[in-house]
Amino acid sequence: MVFQRIIAGLEALHAAGISARVILPSGDDQPVEFLVEASDMPTMSLAARRLRRSMGNVAHYPVFTGDLTPERRATLRGSAWDLEAVRRHQRDQAA
Repeated sequence: MVFQRIIAGLEALHAAGISARVILPSGDDQPVEFLVEASDMPTMSLAARRLRRSMGNVAHYPVFTGDLTPERRATLRGSAWDLEAVRRHQRDQAA
């Protein structure tokens, strides 16, 4: 169920032309983080609305690349999954 919501969130962002990746939580009590490629307020607002609608009651948090230092952005990108990686993981879990 959570992976379906994550995929829906990434698809909603991609449909709006916003690039994003997901950082999966290390524990069940932590929110799903979305690394969103946005640095201007209209894009950030659109991304937040799209995520809120698609994620439903799944705890999530958008992290906007425009708010990060280059070092922190690189670190997060290294641990973030793109849409295809999440889909592949869900298929592997179902098999």
